[in-house]
Amino acid sequence: THFASHTKCNTEDNNVLSLSLKGDKSKNSNEQQRKMANLLPNINNCILLLALVPILLVNAVNFSGSYDDPNHPNCLREIEVVGTRAEVSGTDGTPGCPPDGSGKKWDLVGKVVDRETLLVDFSPKGGPANLKGTYEFSPIPGIRWPDGNLWSRKNEIEFK
Repeated sequence: THFASHTKCNTEDNNVLSLSLKGDKSKNSNEQQRKMANLLPNINNCILLLALVPILLVNAVNFSGSYDDPNHPNCLREIEVVGTRAEVSGTDGTPGCPPDGSGKKWDLVGKVVDRETLLVDFSPKGGPANLKGTYEFSPIPGIRWPDGNLWSRKNEIEFK
């Protein structure tokens, strides 16, 4: 996880100076704060605003996309991630869906908790509130659920 530190300072002539520093939360945060302070040696009345913001790592899995669920053939499984919020949607049939993916529609909410893991609230469908899905890269890329089911990735979608 990374953090973003933002500082706004009023200079003696009442101008506002705004600086940002990004760093690695795993490193010494005091060191990061000292670096920020060193950028402001001659400015009075500084207010340091530190916000620990979860930002996905550059090499983190992009969960956004569509998936195949072998327990529900032809049914839709889509995930859209914005920040750390995961919106999971799909359709269900008995047990499968028609070739066009139509079926009983559902929408769930979850969150990305680290580089390869998300938690999804399946309680609206009668399941657990924080079901952990772990991304696997091989042999078949997709999300592995605790019951052993693998949602295999169909394609990756970059949502804006």
